[in-house]
Amino acid sequence: IVYTGFLNKKISDLDSLIWNQKMISKLLNPNLNEMCFVTGLFLDASQAGWFEYGYLYQTDVYNHLTFPRWTFEYFYTPDDTLWLTCLRSLKVDLIDVRKYSPQTTVDSFILMGWGNWATPSVWYGQKIYWDDIRLTGYADYDVGVKGILSGDSVWKSTAYTPTARIKNFGRKVADSFLVIGQIEGGSGVVYADTLTWSLTADTEDTVSFKEFKPSDAANYTLTVSTVMTPDESDEDDVMSKTLYGSGIEEQPIPQALNLDVISLQVGEGVLRVSYSLPLGEQGTISLYDPTGRRSENLRVKGEGKVSFKSGLASGVYFIRLETEKMSVTKKTLLLR
Repeated sequence: IVYTGFLNKKISDLDSLIWNQKMISKLLNPNLNEMCFVTGLFLDASQAGWFEYGYLYQTDVYNHLTFPRWTFEYFYTPDDTLWLTCLRSLKVDLIDVRKYSPQTTVDSFILMGWGNWATPSVWYGQKIYWDDIRLTGYADYDVGVKGILSGDSVWKSTAYTPTARIKNFGRKVADSFLVIGQIEGGSGVVYADTLTWSLTADTEDTVSFKEFKPSDAANYTLTVSTVMTPDESDEDDVMSKTLYGSGIEEQPIPQALNLDVISLQVGEGVLRVSYSLPLGEQGTISLYDPTGRRSENLRVKGEGKVSFKSGLASGVYFIRLETEKMSVTKKTLLLR
């Protein structure tokens, strides 16, 4: 059973109901059978006289089933049913045919399946949307990636440990599944690590992969994924983030110096910064690309603002303000 409540939509605001379904006949598999499938709406559930309305699909072998509690339309399908796409006009069915008021509220949406023999009502790959928003069903088997915890900066030849948060979103124990960490660079996959994990129902855990040491200061893409069979939802199985490589590191700001990025002219690739030096001192402000190569150098004194050249490409940049006695370096990300 997959159920969601509190939709709070009037029938007059609804257009159609579309769903895909697959029923498995005993004639196809003696050990696995689903004999009917229900798609239903709960109408005016907050009222004393609330009612339910739905559609019932049955295999021909089991067309004797009746559910008097529901007001169904019945549809009979062949014994060897594969995937069917079902499209219904809710305004026609509920207003024109059933004569419900256009102001009737649809409170909830429910999907149900009935089966017998060895395994009842098995769900695979369920995906439910309401107003283009994914609704989470009551999955039995569903593991996924909840978040990537490790940072977004990597330094040349410095160890970086990919770390992620994974979760068992299902109601059943995930006895054994794979958690895969993969890093891609300009030459393709440059790193991969696979862990075997297990989680009890509705629990989460933190996983750490083996260390990764970049060979250069390029940008990379870290992807963490889970693999389990069966897995009833594939949309939470993969998560990625960009790792910005660098040949130099950000430094803390000495009390006597001040350096701030004040604006980015994104369309023109212009970078502007403000600075402050101790009274009477002179210094330089330099711009470095992610590899640590200096691309521009400006002489400054006192306090003020400077602009670096236009046409900068997207990426991580470092700005260094230095005098004879001290220096400060700040990192900034330019996206165009």
